[in-house]
Amino acid sequence: MISKNFAKYLVFDTPDCKTIQGISVVGVTLDPKTAFDPHGIFQNIQGEISTQSLHRCLLCDEPTEWVYNVCSDPSNFLITNIAPGCPTCVVELVGSPYMRVIKEFSFDSAHWLYDYDGPCQNLHGHTYKLFVHVERQLNDGMVTDFSTLKRDVNIVISELDHHAINDIEPFTEVLRVRPTAENMLLWIWRSLTQHEPFIKGLKQLDLYETPTSCARLRDIDVQYLYLNYLSPKGDNHG
Repeated sequence: MISKNFAKYLVFDTPDCKTIQGISVVGVTLDPKTAFDPHGIFQNIQGEISTQSLHRCLLCDEPTEWVYNVCSDPSNFLITNIAPGCPTCVVELVGSPYMRVIKEFSFDSAHWLYDYDGPCQNLHGHTYKLFVHVERQLNDGMVTDFSTLKRDVNIVISELDHHAINDIEPFTEVLRVRPTAENMLLWIWRSLTQHEPFIKGLKQLDLYETPTSCARLRDIDVQYLYLNYLSPKGDNHG
Protein backbone atom coordinates (compact mmCIF):
# COMPACT_ATOMS: atom_id res chain seq x y z
CA MET A 1 0.00 0.00 0.00
CA ILE A 2 1.31 3.44 -0.90
CA SER A 3 1.72 5.78 2.05
CA LYS A 4 -0.43 8.90 2.26
CA ASN A 5 2.61 11.12 2.79
CA PHE A 6 4.33 9.75 -0.31
CA ALA A 7 1.16 10.15 -2.38
CA LYS A 8 0.78 13.72 -1.19
CA TYR A 9 4.41 14.56 -1.86
CA LEU A 10 4.51 13.14 -5.37
CA VAL A 11 1.20 14.31 -6.76
CA PHE A 12 -0.22 17.28 -4.93
CA ASP A 13 2.01 18.85 -2.30
CA THR A 14 4.22 21.65 -3.64
CA PRO A 15 5.12 24.98 -2.00
CA ASP A 16 3.13 27.00 -4.57
CA CYS A 17 0.18 24.60 -4.74
CA LYS A 18 -3.17 24.94 -2.97
CA THR A 19 -5.86 22.24 -2.93
CA ILE A 20 -9.42 23.52 -2.61
CA GLN A 21 -12.37 21.12 -2.69
CA GLY A 22 -10.34 18.51 -4.53
CA ILE A 23 -8.87 20.92 -7.09
CA SER A 24 -5.11 21.33 -7.07
CA VAL A 25 -4.03 24.58 -8.73
CA VAL A 26 -0.50 25.92 -8.83
CA GLY A 27 0.18 29.55 -8.04
CA VAL A 28 -3.48 30.59 -7.71
CA THR A 29 -5.52 31.68 -4.70
CA LEU A 30 -9.08 30.55 -5.45
CA ASP A 31 -12.58 31.09 -4.25
CA PRO A 32 -13.87 27.47 -4.14
CA LYS A 33 -17.33 28.59 -5.35
CA THR A 34 -15.93 29.87 -8.64
CA ALA A 35 -12.76 27.85 -9.05
CA PHE A 36 -14.11 25.07 -11.24
CA ASP A 37 -17.03 24.52 -13.57
CA PRO A 38 -18.18 20.87 -13.40
CA HIS A 39 -19.79 21.18 -16.83
CA GLY A 40 -16.55 22.08 -18.58
CA ILE A 41 -17.49 25.72 -19.30
CA PHE A 42 -14.95 28.39 -18.41
CA GLN A 43 -15.17 30.24 -15.11
CA ASN A 44 -13.67 33.42 -13.78
CA ILE A 45 -10.98 32.94 -11.14
CA GLN A 46 -11.70 35.14 -8.13
CA GLY A 47 -8.21 35.62 -6.74
CA GLU A 48 -4.64 36.46 -7.48
CA ILE A 49 -2.94 34.68 -10.38
CA SER A 50 0.73 34.75 -9.53
CA THR A 51 2.39 32.83 -12.38
CA GLN A 52 2.52 33.95 -15.99
CA SER A 53 1.98 30.42 -17.28
CA LEU A 54 -1.45 30.31 -15.67
CA HIS A 55 -2.84 33.62 -16.86
CA ARG A 56 -2.12 33.36 -20.58
CA CYS A 57 -4.67 31.60 -22.76
CA LEU A 58 -3.55 28.11 -23.68
CA LEU A 59 -4.93 28.64 -27.19
CA CYS A 60 -3.93 32.18 -28.23
CA ASP A 61 -1.37 33.08 -25.52
CA GLU A 62 -3.19 36.30 -24.70
CA PRO A 63 -3.63 37.38 -21.04
CA THR A 64 -6.80 36.01 -19.43
CA GLU A 65 -8.39 35.56 -16.00
CA TRP A 66 -10.57 32.64 -17.12
CA VAL A 67 -10.01 28.91 -16.93
CA TYR A 68 -11.72 25.94 -18.55
CA ASN A 69 -11.60 22.15 -18.45
CA VAL A 70 -9.63 20.79 -21.42
CA CYS A 71 -10.73 17.19 -20.70
CA SER A 72 -13.56 15.35 -22.46
CA ASP A 73 -14.65 14.19 -19.00
CA PRO A 74 -15.99 17.26 -17.13
CA SER A 75 -15.76 15.40 -13.81
CA ASN A 76 -11.97 15.23 -14.15
CA PHE A 77 -10.76 17.83 -11.65
CA LEU A 78 -7.00 17.32 -11.97
CA ILE A 79 -4.74 20.34 -12.39
CA THR A 80 -3.55 18.91 -15.70
CA ASN A 81 -7.07 19.52 -17.09
CA ILE A 82 -7.63 23.03 -15.75
CA ALA A 83 -6.15 25.54 -18.19
CA PRO A 84 -6.36 29.29 -18.80
CA GLY A 85 -8.51 30.14 -21.79
CA CYS A 86 -10.07 33.37 -22.99
CA PRO A 87 -13.85 33.21 -23.66
CA THR A 88 -13.42 33.81 -27.41
CA CYS A 89 -11.08 30.86 -27.90
CA VAL A 90 -13.09 28.51 -25.69
CA VAL A 91 -16.33 29.27 -27.54
CA GLU A 92 -14.60 28.58 -30.86
CA LEU A 93 -13.70 25.09 -29.60
CA VAL A 94 -17.36 24.08 -29.15
CA GLY A 95 -18.04 21.04 -31.31
CA SER A 96 -14.38 20.44 -32.10
CA PRO A 97 -13.46 16.75 -31.68
CA TYR A 98 -11.12 15.46 -29.01
CA MET A 99 -8.00 13.69 -30.18
CA ARG A 100 -4.89 12.21 -28.60
CA VAL A 101 -1.26 12.67 -29.61
CA ILE A 102 1.63 10.56 -28.31
CA LYS A 103 5.30 11.48 -28.23
CA GLU A 104 8.22 9.21 -27.38
CA PHE A 105 11.24 10.22 -25.29
CA SER A 106 14.37 8.37 -24.24
CA PHE A 107 16.79 8.85 -21.34
CA ASP A 108 19.56 6.88 -19.61
CA SER A 109 19.59 6.66 -15.83
CA ALA A 110 21.03 4.53 -13.05
CA HIS A 111 19.31 3.37 -9.87
CA TRP A 112 19.18 0.72 -7.18
CA LEU A 113 16.28 -0.50 -5.04
CA TYR A 114 16.24 -0.15 -1.26
CA ASP A 115 15.42 -3.16 0.92
CA TYR A 116 15.11 -5.43 -2.11
CA ASP A 117 16.33 -9.01 -2.24
CA GLY A 118 17.54 -9.40 -5.81
CA PRO A 119 20.03 -8.11 -8.37
CA CYS A 120 18.26 -4.75 -8.60
CA GLN A 121 19.50 -3.89 -5.09
CA ASN A 122 22.83 -3.15 -6.79
CA LEU A 123 23.64 -0.09 -8.85
CA HIS A 124 22.62 -0.62 -12.48
CA GLY A 125 21.26 1.37 -15.39
CA HIS A 126 18.51 1.43 -18.01
CA THR A 127 17.70 3.17 -21.25
CA TYR A 128 14.17 4.29 -20.45
CA LYS A 129 11.49 4.98 -23.04
CA LEU A 130 8.77 7.43 -22.03
CA PHE A 131 5.54 7.84 -24.03
CA VAL A 132 3.58 11.01 -23.25
CA HIS A 133 -0.13 11.04 -24.19
CA VAL A 134 -1.88 14.42 -24.48
CA GLU A 135 -5.60 14.68 -25.24
CA ARG A 136 -7.44 17.92 -26.00
CA GLN A 137 -9.86 19.37 -28.52
CA LEU A 138 -8.46 20.12 -31.95
CA ASN A 139 -7.46 23.75 -32.35
CA ASP A 140 -6.52 24.78 -35.90
CA GLY A 141 -6.09 21.10 -36.71
CA MET A 142 -3.74 20.38 -33.81
CA VAL A 143 -3.97 19.01 -30.29
CA THR A 144 -0.60 20.52 -29.44
CA ASP A 145 2.55 21.42 -31.30
CA PHE A 146 4.94 18.44 -31.18
CA SER A 147 7.93 20.75 -30.96
CA THR A 148 6.41 22.53 -27.95
CA LEU A 149 5.62 19.22 -26.29
CA LYS A 150 9.18 18.03 -26.93
CA ARG A 151 10.64 21.19 -25.41
CA ASP A 152 8.42 21.05 -22.33
CA VAL A 153 8.88 17.36 -21.56
CA ASN A 154 12.65 17.60 -22.06
CA ILE A 155 12.76 20.11 -19.20
CA VAL A 156 11.76 17.24 -16.91
CA ILE A 157 13.73 14.55 -18.74
CA SER A 158 16.92 16.57 -18.31
CA GLU A 159 16.65 16.07 -14.54
CA LEU A 160 16.77 12.29 -15.05
CA ASP A 161 19.01 11.75 -18.04
CA HIS A 162 22.52 10.54 -17.11
CA HIS A 163 21.71 10.89 -13.42
CA ALA A 164 21.38 8.44 -10.56
CA ILE A 165 17.67 8.42 -9.69
CA ASN A 166 18.60 7.74 -6.05
CA ASP A 167 20.13 11.22 -5.87
CA ILE A 168 16.75 12.83 -6.62
CA GLU A 169 14.21 13.50 -3.87
CA PRO A 170 12.22 11.53 -2.72
CA PHE A 171 14.34 8.60 -3.91
CA THR A 172 17.33 9.53 -1.74
CA GLU A 173 18.76 7.55 1.17
CA VAL A 174 16.88 9.85 3.56
CA LEU A 175 13.35 9.11 2.34
CA ARG A 176 14.21 5.72 0.81
CA VAL A 177 11.38 5.67 -1.72
CA ARG A 178 12.23 2.95 -4.20
CA PRO A 179 12.96 4.40 -7.68
CA THR A 180 10.85 1.81 -9.46
CA ALA A 181 9.30 2.54 -12.85
CA GLU A 182 5.95 2.94 -11.09
CA ASN A 183 7.22 5.52 -8.60
CA MET A 184 9.21 7.29 -11.29
CA LEU A 185 5.98 7.70 -13.28
CA LEU A 186 4.34 9.43 -10.31
CA TRP A 187 7.36 11.74 -10.04
CA ILE A 188 7.29 12.52 -13.78
CA TRP A 189 3.53 13.21 -13.71
CA ARG A 190 3.97 15.60 -10.81
CA SER A 191 6.89 17.33 -12.53
CA LEU A 192 4.96 17.81 -15.77
CA THR A 193 1.79 19.16 -14.19
CA GLN A 194 2.52 20.77 -10.81
CA HIS A 195 5.05 23.34 -12.00
CA GLU A 196 6.76 24.37 -15.23
CA PRO A 197 6.03 23.28 -17.94
CA PHE A 198 2.38 22.81 -16.77
CA ILE A 199 1.46 20.21 -19.41
CA LYS A 200 -2.30 20.48 -20.05
CA GLY A 201 -4.45 17.58 -21.21
CA LEU A 202 -1.98 14.96 -19.96
CA LYS A 203 -3.89 11.71 -20.33
CA GLN A 204 -1.36 8.92 -19.87
CA LEU A 205 2.32 8.14 -19.32
CA ASP A 206 4.01 4.87 -20.30
CA LEU A 207 7.53 4.20 -19.03
CA TYR A 208 9.53 1.28 -20.44
CA GLU A 209 12.36 0.23 -18.15
CA THR A 210 13.34 -2.45 -20.64
CA PRO A 211 11.93 -3.21 -24.12
CA THR A 212 9.55 -5.78 -22.56
CA SER A 213 8.72 -4.15 -19.19
CA CYS A 214 6.43 -1.12 -18.96
CA ALA A 215 4.57 0.81 -16.24
CA ARG A 216 1.52 2.92 -17.11
CA LEU A 217 -0.12 5.84 -15.29
CA ARG A 218 -3.44 7.33 -16.44
CA ASP A 219 -5.29 10.43 -15.36
CA ILE A 220 -8.03 8.27 -13.83
CA ASP A 221 -5.34 6.52 -11.76
CA VAL A 222 -4.18 9.88 -10.39
CA GLN A 223 -7.79 10.76 -9.54
CA TYR A 224 -8.10 7.44 -7.71
CA LEU A 225 -4.92 8.24 -5.80
CA TYR A 226 -6.38 11.56 -4.71
CA LEU A 227 -9.78 10.20 -3.75
CA ASN A 228 -8.42 7.24 -1.79
CA TYR A 229 -5.31 8.71 -0.16
CA LEU A 230 -5.57 12.49 -0.06
CA SER A 231 -9.24 13.38 0.27
CA PRO A 232 -10.75 13.63 3.78
CA LYS A 233 -12.33 10.18 3.48
CA GLY A 234 -8.94 8.73 2.65
CA ASP A 235 -7.12 10.08 5.68
CA ASN A 236 -6.95 6.67 7.30
CA HIS A 237 -4.28 5.44 4.88
CA GLY A 238 -0.66 4.87 5.92
